[in-house]
Amino acid sequence: FDLSSGINAEYGIAIIGNDGSWGQIEREQVKMLGSDVGCPLNPATPYHKVGEGYGAVGLEIRPSATEEKMQQTLRLAQEEHSKGRTVVVNVALGKSKFREGSVSV
Repeated sequence: FDLSSGINAEYGIAIIGNDGSWGQIEREQVKMLGSDVGCPLNPATPYHKVGEGYGAVGLEIRPSATEEKMQQTLRLAQEEHSKGRTVVVNVALGKSKFREGSVSV
């Protein structure tokens, strides 16, 4: 975001899957090292506000969002992008086994 704002370039739509941790890294790190140090994060961190700080449109999808609300937010992201705006969507996620077994430490 810093680069795109610094050179006035369109970045597009960034969707940040926020599971409140470095989840993919944490899984393997705990197996290998027996510790999750450095992996837990605050799930309430407003990453969309970081994007706004760099001039992007910041949007958020909270865990309580209905499917209709999610679709509205993603449509808004597309509308803003069609106007040439960079958009950051902070999407709250639950824990998952996404990419389990990949080396990410």
